[in-house]
Amino acid sequence: MIELKTRLRRTIHGHLVMETTVPLEGDFVLMIYTSKIKLARYLETHAVVGQQGDGYTTTQIFHDYNKTLAKEPVRATEKAIRTQHEQVLATIDTILADVTRHYAGEPALLA
Repeated sequence: MIELKTRLRRTIHGHLVMETTVPLEGDFVLMIYTSKIKLARYLETHAVVGQQGDGYTTTQIFHDYNKTLAKEPVRATEKAIRTQHEQVLATIDTILADVTRHYAGEPALLA
């Protein structure tokens, strides 16, 4: 069974964001975020893989998995954020398969 950790929080700018983390091999983690894009009028859910350190996560630009999974021109209410995030999480197996394909040939990220 896949271990999902989900929380709803506010950004430094006061926008709601729902985020889910999924542990991968080693100290790598898949992070899925749903939030309003600053200065835009739509919700976006995107996924990124990063390496966790002591209280921080790093990603390598143009190398690590980073993909927009959903984008809707709706108002960023808590209900809309939850709905879009849950719809994306319903496809977690497909997302993990895509991550595995992205890192094909990479040593020890996904065994």
